[in-house]
Amino acid sequence: MKNVDEWGKRKLAYLINKESEGYYVLFDFESTAEFPAELDRIYKITEGVMRSLIIKKEDE
Repeated sequence: MKNVDEWGKRKLAYLINKESEGYYVLFDFESTAEFPAELDRIYKITEGVMRSLIIKKEDE
């Protein structure tokens, strides 16, 4: 894990599961090509995770 940036509790742009606020966390990490798919699968079955987005950063 390179960096964890906790943004804290924020108002959502729209209701998700009748919730108007969520806790935002940004993770910056390096991994193998297979890991993001497994991480996404785990987030989908984890109670308390309303949404997740995994993106690949362009090389600097």
